[in-house]
Amino acid sequence: MPFLLLGIGHLLPAAGVGEAVRLGAAAAILLLVPGALVQRALGWPAEIGIALAGSLVWSLMLLFVAMAITFAVGASFTLTLVLLAALALGAAFLGRHRPRPAAVRRDVLAALGIAAVSLPFLPLMWIVNRTAIRDSLFHIAYARKLDELPQLDSLEAVGHFSGGGLHPGYAFPLWHGLLAGISRLSGVDMESVVLHLGPVLTPLALVIGYGLGVALFRSIWGGLAVAAMFGGISSFDDPYLGLFATLSDPASAARGLLLPALLALTFAYVLGERRGLLSVAAAGFALVVVHPNYAPYVALVLAGCVGARFVIMRKESGDWLRVAAAVGAILLPSLLFIAWLWPVLQDTTPFTPDAQTVERDWAYYEGFFVGSMDSFRLNAEVLTRHGGIVIAGFLAIPLAAFAARRIWSAFVLGGSIIVLAVVLTPVLFTLLSDIASISQARRLPVFLPLAVALAGAAVVLGRFRLPAVAAALAAGVLLSLLYTAETTTALGEGGPSWPVWVAVAGGVAGLAYAAFRRPFGPDPAPWAVAVTAAFLAPFAIDSVAGLQRESPDPFRLSPGLVAALERETSAGDVVMAKPETQYRLVASGPLYVVAVPKQHTVDTATGRGIERLRDTARFFDPGVTAAERNEILEQYGVSWFVFDRNQGYPPDFREYMQTLEPVYRDRRYVLFRTEAT
Repeated sequence: MPFLLLGIGHLLPAAGVGEAVRLGAAAAILLLVPGALVQRALGWPAEIGIALAGSLVWSLMLLFVAMAITFAVGASFTLTLVLLAALALGAAFLGRHRPRPAAVRRDVLAALGIAAVSLPFLPLMWIVNRTAIRDSLFHIAYARKLDELPQLDSLEAVGHFSGGGLHPGYAFPLWHGLLAGISRLSGVDMESVVLHLGPVLTPLALVIGYGLGVALFRSIWGGLAVAAMFGGISSFDDPYLGLFATLSDPASAARGLLLPALLALTFAYVLGERRGLLSVAAAGFALVVVHPNYAPYVALVLAGCVGARFVIMRKESGDWLRVAAAVGAILLPSLLFIAWLWPVLQDTTPFTPDAQTVERDWAYYEGFFVGSMDSFRLNAEVLTRHGGIVIAGFLAIPLAAFAARRIWSAFVLGGSIIVLAVVLTPVLFTLLSDIASISQARRLPVFLPLAVALAGAAVVLGRFRLPAVAAALAAGVLLSLLYTAETTTALGEGGPSWPVWVAVAGGVAGLAYAAFRRPFGPDPAPWAVAVTAAFLAPFAIDSVAGLQRESPDPFRLSPGLVAALERETSAGDVVMAKPETQYRLVASGPLYVVAVPKQHTVDTATGRGIERLRDTARFFDPGVTAAERNEILEQYGVSWFVFDRNQGYPPDFREYMQTLEPVYRDRRYVLFRTEAT
């Protein structure tokens, strides 16, 4: 079916519906089909959400193997696609006699219903996310080099700088390989892939979230509640529709696809899924490759679940041992990958931050921390700054105690307590910041199981039926009116801190109550879905009404300049300009640059990102001689220079440009060939 859709997509106009069909079909071919064949060989799960989670994970594992071989032999990305097809065919051969269990009709209908409900939001995401800016340019550059370089003889080849070493966060560009493959199969330009893949993947993310709910609540109704809360907390508190609109970004994909897939596979294994531990290990490995520090964070949350489950059930249930085994399965491949990555991490300046680095991060995240630079914790107001749904999630955490014997209760209570303990205790948060950097440590609260807590609250309160629905609607209206999401880097006014402290005190008290009384709690019922829908409805209406489009990029390259670069330059050439322009240039083709803006620079001993910025600034300083400027060009092997009339230059710089050879000019840009060519 995906192959047929891809053919139909190529017959449709390249924009709009045709582009969406192409992207969806290409994504399914690369992200689901190979893994589905592996799943069949291992044993196909009965639940559709679990099956899709496993297909996603195993597809990425096969892609990793294919890319690793490609880099080892120094071939082009074409070999990666050929190897991926060969591995998929091999899996199909191994699983050719495996029977597939009959699908549960209600399960399939529920998954289709979730996908259908998401459809009206997809065009909105498509419209909102119209400009490639910020991190999108970073990922376009990586994926474009994978697709267009004639030889991938080193992992360093996909970076921004020639000979600049590896980026610690994307040392192995697995997700970028997926983007490159989708662009190749679909015939869609890389910029459009990065801009529009998020909406296309949103139904998949929601169905995997549904699979997580089914595994945790052992009920379709619980699965629907989790999928809805996951969608709401990820999108409705953001004027740009948040996480799902940016699923092409590796960090967003890790949170929106791989994290729920890993958790779904983990709890499916806990319920007795055959050979499930192997899929859990594969999911942990895929997550750590796509975003290295996220897998340890997931393991930390699950460790909290292990502790809470043991405290509550003690010897009555041994499923905490299976959760502990899953934690080990996640950590083992993660540790192996981090061991390979260790030299890159040590090469990174912020890895063991000095006082200057900490001071810079404190200034950048002003208001995010409480304490001194020697001992600090996360400001509680940061945790609730994303609006009413998140605030409700904190208030829902203690309610998990009223279903203590259910495993979702231990996941919510234990996972929340351990995360909050780390981020709100100075000694623990300072230690985490020293290990992972301040920028990465502040992301730990993302892994709070708030969507599950909200779904659990809907299940617990659903027993009251219509009064619970009315109360949920009233709470949604009130919270959506009182609290608006803060989406900027600066903290601004932040959110209220009291829900966080209610969650801490209530979570600890709830765990004690759960261990003492151990109530069963109600079975999930349709009323839980009604409560969920009533609560989310005001946020959905408010989100659509307050929708904003990304502002046009003031540094966007002109089509004429992009065409000239494609015509005049060769793959691997080095181009120089002002840093903001360089950041666009490196995303325009398989090119390298001298430096990119500071906020997108990771300073490593090999890459020397900050030193490159200083040299770029010196290149444009007034009074610098032509010989000194040429020395900088020669140092970095610069072949081309781009002049932007909209940016400021010293008075003597136009005289220097007369020594260069212009090969293209338009109303804004001039492309020069340098003497280093």
